[in-house]
Amino acid sequence: MKLAPGALHPVSRSIRSALASVALAPAVPAAWAALGRAFNEAGEAEEACTAYREAARLAPEELGYVLALVRAAFAAGRTQDELARIAAIEPANAGTHLARAHLLARLGRNEEALAAAAAAVAAAPDAAEPAAQHALLLFGRRDPEALGALERALALDSGNEVLRDALATALIGANRASAAARVLARAIDENGATVARLLDLALAQLSLGLQAEARALCEQACRQDRANPAAARLLCNILAYSEEVSGGALAAALRHCGTLWPRGKGAPFANSRDPARRLRLGLLGGAFWRHPVSWLTIAGLEQLDRAAFDIVCFAVRGPADAFTRRFRAIATSWHETDRLDDAAVARLIRAEGVDILLDLGGYITFGRLPVLAYRPAPVQVKWVGAQFHTTGLAEVDWLITDRFETPPELAPLYGERLLVMPDGYVCYSPPEDAPEIAPLPAVRRGFVTFGSFNTLMKLTPAVIATWSALLRELPDARLDITAPQLAELDVAERLVAAFAGHGIDRARIDTRGGFGHRELLQRYNEVDLCLQPFPYCGGVTILEGLWMGVPSIATAGESFASRHAASHLAQVGLSDFVADSCADYVPLAVSKAADVAGLAGLRASLRARLRASPLCDAPRFGCNLGAALRRAWTEWCAER
Repeated sequence: MKLAPGALHPVSRSIRSALASVALAPAVPAAWAALGRAFNEAGEAEEACTAYREAARLAPEELGYVLALVRAAFAAGRTQDELARIAAIEPANAGTHLARAHLLARLGRNEEALAAAAAAVAAAPDAAEPAAQHALLLFGRRDPEALGALERALALDSGNEVLRDALATALIGANRASAAARVLARAIDENGATVARLLDLALAQLSLGLQAEARALCEQACRQDRANPAAARLLCNILAYSEEVSGGALAAALRHCGTLWPRGKGAPFANSRDPARRLRLGLLGGAFWRHPVSWLTIAGLEQLDRAAFDIVCFAVRGPADAFTRRFRAIATSWHETDRLDDAAVARLIRAEGVDILLDLGGYITFGRLPVLAYRPAPVQVKWVGAQFHTTGLAEVDWLITDRFETPPELAPLYGERLLVMPDGYVCYSPPEDAPEIAPLPAVRRGFVTFGSFNTLMKLTPAVIATWSALLRELPDARLDITAPQLAELDVAERLVAAFAGHGIDRARIDTRGGFGHRELLQRYNEVDLCLQPFPYCGGVTILEGLWMGVPSIATAGESFASRHAASHLAQVGLSDFVADSCADYVPLAVSKAADVAGLAGLRASLRARLRASPLCDAPRFGCNLGAALRRAWTEWCAER
């Protein structure tokens, strides 16, 4: 619609009034902006675009008019048209760059949008809107520069709630959970305890090892919105790390969470029920980059019989690296799913004709486990990726496990049928850049140094009390704790103070954080024996310790996550390092620490021992995995 000053619009008195103002002052941009607002209120998005476009032409330095034009273009469904108009404007300025950034992002052209936002920032370095758009685009692509950009944008617009919430999330991702907690506490104090903020603060507290505080915040969020699946999902994650939560209680929470996700209609599958045919295997939501999920899966997947399986990857964007190249090499088809909601991902999986869908993400940040509630594949299997217990989803048919992770007496805790592997449930890819193994430190030091390489999420008050009891039993021993969160000085101080509360001299606790991966592996050369926390013990950390010649002391509970040590250590013949109960943990650690000669001999042989074990035998694992998946498929074919 071409607007003429003084024209009469039949819908609204406010529109007539705004048109009159434009007629009196056609060169005043604020009059055109008021007309745009009036059209917006009347639901006339195209006319609003025309009005805002004129306001922006008259006052190109006023970025608010540009943003209003972009919003009107979205509402009118004219994103592409408006992008073409703005591209034709010369010379470009901060406003046109900013408009292009918003419009390109709307069209999913994120790299172009980021470049446009950067140009807007360069053109107007002190303007809040370009800085915010640039920072949020970096944040959306998980760019390492997002954190600094968000901090700079907030300095220009300290009251921007979206920026502040994004900053808190970025801080948690950068292992600065203490700083994130402060940001979130201020946001809650100033802007209210929304469910989203409560959940973010709960995650920050969990990252700091404050499981009880995290649980209380998450339960508060659940009370505010009892049907919120994201709140129930985080609560399940927190319970997996929490003391005195039985396997049955955790399973019940997961089953409740599973009922909250949207579901599809369960249309019949067109997949041929031929038990012997070539199958399409879908991999969903995994970290297809340098990540524990990749270390525990890719070598086995590479060994699947190519004549028996096609592999389709439904990927989350992440840093492309050598692992990404390995996943792409085995994939016959690759789909990016970041911009798709769960229902759309499910439709894509069905369209690809996937026969067996393997979830590799679970309920971690980028996990897409809820996609399985739509039942997009005939056979749905959980494997690795936040595999801390039963999924609780009725639509998950099978869970890949082994006899150590799920002994027969614990099988009733699982809603899935169990695909029990003959060896371990994972296939480990050892780090190629690992340093050489140094001699046992205790030989030259004259005392034992224990080590922990797990995230602080796993260090509960009971763990700290148990490790303190161990240090009291061995008054010359030391404890090195390496965790990414410990780069924040206040976090390290709180942890050392917790041990001091149990009578342990501060000088006996060494905390380190902020390492790269190779430097972290080098830290194993400084310890004699690793200590695994409970109820959530390490997974990859146990395997990395073994690769560096360091065994772990652990115990096993009822949940899947509490039994990783029992599984991994059994594969290298070290089940005697797993205590029968928490009460036996300290006596076992004291006994093993006393055998310095035994630890020295084990250290020298462990890397070769791990390499020769089923954990690193990729051909053997690939054969077993293929047989397990074929079994699951055959059972579906037999169903009617």
